[in-house]
Amino acid sequence: MVSVVATTDLPLERVDIPQFVDRLGEAARIGLGLPPGLRSVYLVPLTKEYTTAKDGFEATIVLYSAPGKTLEQKRAAIADLNSVVQSYDWGGDAKVVVIIKEHEPENVGVNGVLRWDTLNQPSE
Repeated sequence: MVSVVATTDLPLERVDIPQFVDRLGEAARIGLGLPPGLRSVYLVPLTKEYTTAKDGFEATIVLYSAPGKTLEQKRAAIADLNSVVQSYDWGGDAKVVVIIKEHEPENVGVNGVLRWDTLNQPSE
């Protein structure tokens, strides 16, 4: 599973947002070598007054995933996410920053249950 959180001042009115969100999720999922459906994407648009003054636009994309990905997978995810963002005409330069945050199962809970507990239940 990869959770993608993209904060950006890109002019999103220029794109089909559901398609853009899907493309970001697929780029992260495929790059990290994950099976279909194992991604969640959260796109957080920011207006210029809520960002540092700069020329052009920026997207900061944080990937949250379990450890164990190879450097090649990480490189692929970063390159693929950059390609997705750069494939659009934003009306100016777009800088893409990707941060990969890996987390062990003992540091994640889903629906009130520690992921470590789910993975380490005795089989019946």
